[in-house]
Amino acid sequence: MLRWRAAIVVAVLAALIGACAAPSQSADPSEGRPRVVSSAYGPVTITGSVHRVVALSADWLGTMLAVGAPVVGYRTDGPASSMPAAPWLQNTLPDSAVRLTGELDIARIAALRPDLIVAPTWLVTRAIGDRLAELAPTVVGDDSGVGTRSGSWERDLATAGTALGRDVGPLRDSLDNQIRATAAAHPDAAGKTFAIGVAGGGGQLAVTSSPDASTAKFLGALGLHLVEIPGATGLWTILSAENARILDSAYLLIMGSTTATSATVRTFTAGRPPTSPTLEADLPLLNAFNIPDASSIPVLLHHLDDVLPA
Repeated sequence: MLRWRAAIVVAVLAALIGACAAPSQSADPSEGRPRVVSSAYGPVTITGSVHRVVALSADWLGTMLAVGAPVVGYRTDGPASSMPAAPWLQNTLPDSAVRLTGELDIARIAALRPDLIVAPTWLVTRAIGDRLAELAPTVVGDDSGVGTRSGSWERDLATAGTALGRDVGPLRDSLDNQIRATAAAHPDAAGKTFAIGVAGGGGQLAVTSSPDASTAKFLGALGLHLVEIPGATGLWTILSAENARILDSAYLLIMGSTTATSATVRTFTAGRPPTSPTLEADLPLLNAFNIPDASSIPVLLHHLDDVLPA
C-alpha cells in the first residue's frame, strides 16, 4: 500500500522516484495518575509521569515539542526518504535527541529507554506496534494516513495532553484564535479552492485529493476547500503534466518539488492566472501543510499571510 502520513514526500519518493513552538504546557493534576488514550490498535494506558518520549513522525514530533514533551528520539520521514526536522523546531528540539532514519530499528529505539512512543499507522503496523509496546506505552495515531482519511492537529494535541498529563487547552485556544485571525485578515479566500502538490521526476505530480485529509480540515477553517480531482479515491493522486492543468482552477496553489530546483514546479504553475496566489514550499514546509501540527500552524499561517491578498 502506498504510504502518506509521515509526509507527502514519503509517498511521493516511493511513487515518483521508484513560529515557532508554543511554550511548555503546565502540568495537569492527572499527570501522576493512569491515563487512557485512544490508539489505532486499541486503548493505551500510561501510568505515572513521562520523561522520555520517542516520536516517530514529523507531525508527532511537532506536537510533542509544542507541549514541552521530553523528546529523546525522533524521525521525520519514511525509510525511503531523508528530511531533517523542520527549521521552526530547531530551538525546541533538544541537542541530545537522537534522529532515527532508515528502516525502523526497534533495538535502537529500545536503547533510548522510552517511557512513551508516539507513531503513525503508515510506519507502525499492528505487529510492529505490539513489539514497541513491549518497550513502552505506544500510541499509534488514528486515521494517520491510510485510506482517504488523516488525523487532525486538534486530536493529536488532545492525545498528547492526556498522555503527558498536561493541560493543552490554552495552547489549543491560542492556535484557534490565530487561525480565526488569519481567516478574518483574508476574507476573499472564503469559499474558494486550494490545491497542494509535489512535483517529482518524470513529469508527474502528486496532489492531495481527499477532503478528509488533515490539510483540508486546516485550510477549511480559513474558508478554503479542496479542488476536486476527478476519479481520485485516496489521500493523494498522481497526475500527468497534461492532467495537472486542473490545478490552474485552484485559487490557492501550494507546490513543492522532490528536486533541489524549482524548474519542475514552474512546469505546473506556468498557466496559473496572475491573480491566483501560489506558494512554493520546500519539503519540510510542504510536509507541514499536508500534516499541520501544533508547532507548525503559526508558521503555516505566516506563509499564508504573505501570499493571500488582504
